[in-house]
Amino acid sequence: MAVYPRNEVALEHGASVETETTVPAEAYAPFPPYEPAPVELGRDAMGLVEELLQEVLLALLVVLAAVGIAVVVVLLLPAWL
Repeated sequence: MAVYPRNEVALEHGASVETETTVPAEAYAPFPPYEPAPVELGRDAMGLVEELLQEVLLALLVVLAAVGIAVVVVLLLPAWL
């Protein structure tokens, strides 16, 4: 069972119960319910996402090109020998 004690220093900052309690609803009654704030990506964050996406796509193209060259070599090299 949790105990929500009265704390003078915390009380000065509005962060303590007036009287000690073991009931969570009483302890949190003075505070509004938790609501997560919406997350908005600013232009800087979107720019970073775009740069990362471009780097990933470039790496993918390099890999695909390397695989393509390897396939051509494997298929055509025996014919040249």
